[in-house]
Amino acid sequence: MADDSTIVEVKKDSNQFSYVLTTKRLILLLVVVVAAIIGAGVIGSIIGRQASHSAPTVSTTVATTSSSDHYHDVLDKLYGIHQNMADSISADQIRDNIKYLSKKVHHSGSPADAKLAEYIRNQWINAGFDDVQYSKYRVLLSYPDPANPNVVGLKDSSGSFQFRASMKEEILHPDENDPDILPPYNAYAPSGQVEGKLIYVNYARYDDFIALQKLNISCRGKIAIARYGKTFRGDKPKYGQMFGCIGMIIYNDPAESAPEGYDKSYPNGWFLPYSGVQRGSVATLMGDPETPGRPSVDSTNRNSNISQFVPSIPVQPLSAKDAINLLQALDGPDAPAGWQGKLPIQYKIGGSFLSNMSD
Repeated sequence: MADDSTIVEVKKDSNQFSYVLTTKRLILLLVVVVAAIIGAGVIGSIIGRQASHSAPTVSTTVATTSSSDHYHDVLDKLYGIHQNMADSISADQIRDNIKYLSKKVHHSGSPADAKLAEYIRNQWINAGFDDVQYSKYRVLLSYPDPANPNVVGLKDSSGSFQFRASMKEEILHPDENDPDILPPYNAYAPSGQVEGKLIYVNYARYDDFIALQKLNISCRGKIAIARYGKTFRGDKPKYGQMFGCIGMIIYNDPAESAPEGYDKSYPNGWFLPYSGVQRGSVATLMGDPETPGRPSVDSTNRNSNISQFVPSIPVQPLSAKDAINLLQALDGPDAPAGWQGKLPIQYKIGGSFLSNMSD
């Protein structure tokens, strides 16, 4: 038998690759590459096309020799398997699958979500998987209360609302007229009712609160209004409560959500429309706050205190269409140049209102 180490040169089109392989390396290469190709093929078959019949089985037998021609033959066969899988993926089928999976509202834990899980399970069974099972997880989830909807507004000195946010998005496509759509909310924010003066805190980064301190402006006892962007949404109320805020409103400023203007936003483009609201969790960890770093199965120990992962102050997201009514009512010093967004107003720090109102 020849030496175990062999230099192999492979040429495909204009590309040339050189490998130094031993017998053990050859076997390892085959295992890794074939596994990767099978994995890609399964995903491609599920997403790219419906499996109407079993695909032909491709088997490769390798004899450990030192022949350069043998290595060429093996790599050519592997390349052929990869190319066959790649050619089987259909862009049209990918589009159709995405449209089907996203057509109906299916937030986590909902019956619609379970229905999609059953659909995917059936697709995998039809694709030829030997064993497809459900795994049960018990996750702490956060939903808005439909019987007690969230409210954001401006009151005058008599307690009457002078402005009240719509708390819902405009229907811009017939598919959006769905009663199962959840109203805008930030998951894991606590329930509560707070009233106070409003203060604009830019992106609600730590440095933004420090900048206010340097201007001798206190956030203590006030409700902060911040724009989305620059930092994770969950960090915004974390810093807000650190500097004494009693609540926070987070809105989508067109500077980030519609930088090319609302005429190029959905449905005319992919940017967020004027009444659009970004939902999302304000927990500061990935996954279930009760089981950080662990699967949320019945046998897992759970944290009884999740305060280190979730905010202690109420948090509510708003659209730019609603937020502008709050921002333009603010008095006080002008916000710094870097804090000016793209709404057609002069951004002010606030802490007081232009008229006799409370938040």
